[in-house]
Amino acid sequence: MNQPVSISPAFRKSAIKAVLSIVLFIAFYLLVFACTIGLILLCGYFAVMLVTEKLSFITLVAAAGLIGFSFLILVFQVKFLFKESVTDRSGMTEISAAEQPELFACIQELVTAVGTRFPKKIYITQDVNAFVFYDSSIWSMFFPVKKNLAIGLGLVNTVTVTELKAILGHEFGHFSQRSMKIGSYVYNVNKVIYNMLFENDGYADMVRGWSGIHNLITLFVMGAVRFVQAIQWVLSRIYRLINIHHLSLSRAMEFHADAVAASVTGSRPLITSLLRLNLAEHAYTQVLNFYGPRLKDRIHSANIYPEQWQVMLFEAQESRIPLVAGFPEVTPEEMGRFNRSKLVIKNQWASHPETEERISHLQQLDLPERDNNQAPAWTLFRDKEALQELLTRQLFARAVAGTGGSGGATSLMDLPAFSAAYEEAYRDSNFPALYHGYYDHHNLAPFNLEAGSNHNRSTVVFNSALGEQAAAAYALEQDLQVLRQIATGTTTIKYFDYDGRKYMQEECSALITKLEADLELAAQQLHETDQAVYRMLAGKAAAEGGLETLQQKYRNLFNLEAGFEALKTAYAHMRRDTQFMFETLEPHRIRQHLQDLYQTELLFRKQVRLMLDGPEHKATLTPEVQTDLEAYMAGQHVYFDGSNYDDAGTKILFTAINQYEYLVGNSYFRNKKDLLEFQAQLIAQPAGLTGAA
Repeated sequence: MNQPVSISPAFRKSAIKAVLSIVLFIAFYLLVFACTIGLILLCGYFAVMLVTEKLSFITLVAAAGLIGFSFLILVFQVKFLFKESVTDRSGMTEISAAEQPELFACIQELVTAVGTRFPKKIYITQDVNAFVFYDSSIWSMFFPVKKNLAIGLGLVNTVTVTELKAILGHEFGHFSQRSMKIGSYVYNVNKVIYNMLFENDGYADMVRGWSGIHNLITLFVMGAVRFVQAIQWVLSRIYRLINIHHLSLSRAMEFHADAVAASVTGSRPLITSLLRLNLAEHAYTQVLNFYGPRLKDRIHSANIYPEQWQVMLFEAQESRIPLVAGFPEVTPEEMGRFNRSKLVIKNQWASHPETEERISHLQQLDLPERDNNQAPAWTLFRDKEALQELLTRQLFARAVAGTGGSGGATSLMDLPAFSAAYEEAYRDSNFPALYHGYYDHHNLAPFNLEAGSNHNRSTVVFNSALGEQAAAAYALEQDLQVLRQIATGTTTIKYFDYDGRKYMQEECSALITKLEADLELAAQQLHETDQAVYRMLAGKAAAEGGLETLQQKYRNLFNLEAGFEALKTAYAHMRRDTQFMFETLEPHRIRQHLQDLYQTELLFRKQVRLMLDGPEHKATLTPEVQTDLEAYMAGQHVYFDGSNYDDAGTKILFTAINQYEYLVGNSYFRNKKDLLEFQAQLIAQPAGLTGAA
């Protein structure tokens, strides 16, 4: 067993605050509970007095109301005792030591090194994750509960043996020392208050049932409800305080668990797995997204895990990420390559530290690597293909059930077919790689195409520096949006860091003024680069007889850009003015909202007609989209008949809104991609612009 990892000052400070917040809750709860017991005795006394004084139906009802009044208040305070939190195991498959002896031996080695108990059960899941869990109730605060371990095959598929050990070591680290028990107490107290504040469906049903017995009973029930609401008001304040301290403690516990894992394997394996995690999750999600639209055609995967691996390698290649021992070696610089934001806001509601913070903490620990087994983590598993195929079948069975589909013959896509189809879809939805991300978040502002008739031959090279310049401008624009919200008080943020300096909310205005000037300068520099690119390409296109084609593609994009705000505004107003349909309202209120909607529709219909008739939208206007929009434009639809919503009319309306949103975004993207691909062809020809690695 390793030496226990010492508790950090940050963890100790968070734990003390958490304990104090628990003490506050317990004191309040005991006070209210004692008052409730007194209230029960008092109500019981008056109930007996009423019946003794005069026995009648009314006095019996009043006595029952008094007792029910106090009983409802008591039930509210103790109902959490009977609440058990059970983890959904529908996506889990239990495995045994007989089936996977190497994996179980590895886990036994880890729990011995960490100094904790072997999991009660071990499960495998489909996704990119690993976690320890248990079915908890309030009693688990007082009696030991054995934990279960879940290991996602999507994670196993993308890490080495040593990296998997580091990840599992982190999970066991949460329970390796008795001081970590405080986290369990805070978690359970948090759940108690949450139950009293929000999980009241059964309690509400009981209240409604009692209210229907007699009008006099209803008065007592209403009194109990008001009493409970007063308790909830105080609890909501305590809940906020405990939640903040719980989340702060959770972040400290993550750092502690990282330290435990690093003490077993060294710092580097956990660092490399954390750096690759986003890429692994992205690859897994991309595979699921690929099959989502194909479910209706019953096209499934025989095994999603080789496909996840293939996507991860493909995306790494596209991002120029090198491979080490066959695995993408993501660096901290690569992970934050296009994240040029200088705004840092500590999120007190986050339960986990940022990945960058965890990596920095592990680097500071700098514990030497104890094990360097770079073999795939699959070497710890027997019959891996059978496991992969089993969980793939389970995944698709749940997906089909979730869409309301039924069984039937399915077509299984093999790996070569998937790879070809995925790469084609990727190329179709991304700009050419030679631009190094320059155009990803940078849209072309209109300029005079004829002014470039001299076709200046100066050189612009598309490289990573140019891509980062565009990313920095985009990050500055995003930062300004957040800062404006802080300045106007629409957030609860009172302080933040920007470019390494601390600011208070009151200092926002001056910072915004400075950054707006910086953004204007950055936008001007990008605009000049855009014009320089056009001048050079125009010269080359003129020599090849393609100048008019190039200019037309620019005009199409500029025309879309000019009308883009109007298109977005029409969509935003339709979303705003249809929101009432998702609320429970009186008929007269619905009719009032409909009058506003009909006025908003006038502009929306105008924009829909422009999109249906405009040549710049033809490439995106699929038969399905056109049919849905034409159905909407066919006439004025009835959405409400005076007492109920018209399902057919509202379906046509919301289908049109969704298709409109799709058309707006994709029309701009398609025209932009069309221009950039044409430019790429010109760049690829000799004696023109060049792309640089």
